[in-house]
Amino acid sequence: MRLKGISVFEQHIEKIVLAVMVVVLLGVVSMQFLYQPNMIDVGGRKVPPQAVFGELRKEVDRLRAEVNNGDPALPQVATPDLRAQYQRAISQRGGVPEELDIAFGPVPRVGGAIDLGPVSNGPIMAMTVPAPGDVRGNAQWISVDPYVLEDNPDLASYLPPEQPYDMPGVTVSARINGRALQDLLRDGDGTHRPIPSSWVRGGLAVLGVEAERQRQNVDGTWGAREPVEQVPGAFELLTAAEAARTLNPVELREVVLRAEQSADQVARPGYLPAIAGPEWMEPEKAAARDEQLAKMSEVDLLRHRRLRVLDRIEQNRKRLDQRPDDAQPTRDRSNEFVPAPGGGKGGGLPGQPQRDPGADQRAKERDQQREERRRKQILDAIAALETEVKDIEKQLADKGFPVSKEDRLATPAETGSPDPLLNRGLLGNENFKVWVHDIAVEPGAVYRYRLRVKVNNPIYGKERLLDAAAGDNLELAKQPYAYSAWSDWTSDVMVGKQTYLFLTGGNEAKPAGDALATLGGGGAKVSAEVYHMYYGHYRRGSTTLTPGDSVYTEVRLPDRLYLFDTTKVSKDEAYRLAGVTPDDRVRRPNMPYPPNRPPFMPIPGDPREREEIPSEFVKPGPTQSPEFVPYNPGGTPSTSSQTPTVPEELPEGVTKALSRVTVAMEVVLLDVVELPLEVPGGGARSRAVVYAYFETEGGVVEHRRVDEDTQSRAYELVRASYRLGEPGEEEATTTP
Repeated sequence: MRLKGISVFEQHIEKIVLAVMVVVLLGVVSMQFLYQPNMIDVGGRKVPPQAVFGELRKEVDRLRAEVNNGDPALPQVATPDLRAQYQRAISQRGGVPEELDIAFGPVPRVGGAIDLGPVSNGPIMAMTVPAPGDVRGNAQWISVDPYVLEDNPDLASYLPPEQPYDMPGVTVSARINGRALQDLLRDGDGTHRPIPSSWVRGGLAVLGVEAERQRQNVDGTWGAREPVEQVPGAFELLTAAEAARTLNPVELREVVLRAEQSADQVARPGYLPAIAGPEWMEPEKAAARDEQLAKMSEVDLLRHRRLRVLDRIEQNRKRLDQRPDDAQPTRDRSNEFVPAPGGGKGGGLPGQPQRDPGADQRAKERDQQREERRRKQILDAIAALETEVKDIEKQLADKGFPVSKEDRLATPAETGSPDPLLNRGLLGNENFKVWVHDIAVEPGAVYRYRLRVKVNNPIYGKERLLDAAAGDNLELAKQPYAYSAWSDWTSDVMVGKQTYLFLTGGNEAKPAGDALATLGGGGAKVSAEVYHMYYGHYRRGSTTLTPGDSVYTEVRLPDRLYLFDTTKVSKDEAYRLAGVTPDDRVRRPNMPYPPNRPPFMPIPGDPREREEIPSEFVKPGPTQSPEFVPYNPGGTPSTSSQTPTVPEELPEGVTKALSRVTVAMEVVLLDVVELPLEVPGGGARSRAVVYAYFETEGGVVEHRRVDEDTQSRAYELVRASYRLGEPGEEEATTTP
């Protein structure tokens, strides 16, 4: 077939390309034989590949010889004449420049007034920490959570031998001016060279707070100084191995990092967890709280109770959606497998245990029943608390203080934002707070305290950087720690007594012709109220004493106080019966301060106590006391109209406290005397004032003025504690 329209070149193009490639290939192959093979440049010389390693060996030997040469030839270095260059530059500019160009930092002025700044010569100053200021102390009683002994058995030696674990304690607080410390480290003290900032930049933290105390003697003098013992179980910054030896600078740096991360535990440790009693507060806030409690009116108490009950309702509702640890599903494996009947078609080898198909279902049903019981307990508690709220609101309405609709929806703003200063470091913080706790105190004793803090020493381990010729004290570099000066002593801190006696009335013996003597009541006597600390609050009793009598009476206790066998009762059940939640035991809210005007506070024996509140307090106004007062865990709720929240049969391991406790005091009434007292501004008029004379423990004779005994600060606080512990009780004094 004839190809039409295709040239000869087009017909044979593939043969032409193949021929060209064959020619190129033959050329490349022939080059390998006709010319030198591939060459490699080594030190400026071309060598074949097989000779490269030999050349490299020669170069290594040459370099080794130069390194080992003891007298090598040194290059010529030109020394610049800096002085000539500076003078030449000055002459060219025509004068001294006012500013010098520098790469970093502020531009120094040349000429005119010169600020020399900190002292840059002389001996280095020692690490100095300002003495703590604003030192305060506060004492209070609490009933310690019995379950704390599970984690802290060493605390048992400080607690009573049996529950309730009522104990007093003192907290002492102070402030460190971290800004003044920062300025001192930067500028020095004016006579010494300041510590280099790079040394301080490695970290500075409070590593401990130490306290000393003195106890007041009977004659008013102060006893010997003694260190305050650390609370057992408190946070330990140093491990046992670290505390037994001197740390090197690297190890100390690690301790500083731990201290910075754990400042709240080192500088501001928590107090013991309480199951009843007023919550712990730092002394500054506790003083404001106590001031408010001392002047709390009956209306304030009802408002306080209502808000606390609302808070407990909210907490119980949250518990409905939370599953406690002991309510997590568990599997009872005791009946999960049953032995196989012996190798039949049921599967498994002869004698091999066979899975019980109903075990999972039974375990699920048990978990469901346990959860239903838990929810029922919580719902019953919520219903009882809601009934109590209605009862309180009715009492407030009857007294002329009805609760508005908005108030019914309110809950206490007790979990406010914490003090932001507490979360800042030491340096630059003008109010770095520190405090310590003293639980080894005696009821009724008076103490005073002082503090100092321990920090790390930035000079530690810097011996080689100090200049002994300049007067530096090399011993400063051998001390890992530095201590502040001791603070001033606190004001007197009185620890509350376990039992108080307050006189409410009395009269001396009447002559035979007196009307009282004729009716048979003419003998000398005094009536008194007795307050005894039990379960976190003072409980009240009353008595009548005649000369020669000692104080021996019974104090009535609230209805629902329980003692727990911690080996048989779970924490959750105990807290439910005690009316608190685990969060209550550690909460540290910011509390409102007392009002400008103290509210009405009835006085025992005053007839107004059983009547209506004075008209000036009927309608709330801008000066009326606030509707919220500090939190009080462990206060016994009212039983007047609420549904009991405790089942008739208590769980195993729970016992009810006695209804009364006997109180005896080593106090004997010696005599009762009426003395005339001139009335101020009354001219020659006078009135009789009753004095009672007692012989107290140790044979000391003291006299007490009956009409002023219930006006003391101690009486205000003790009575407020009693009313918070029994808010539903009548205020009338009864004789057991």
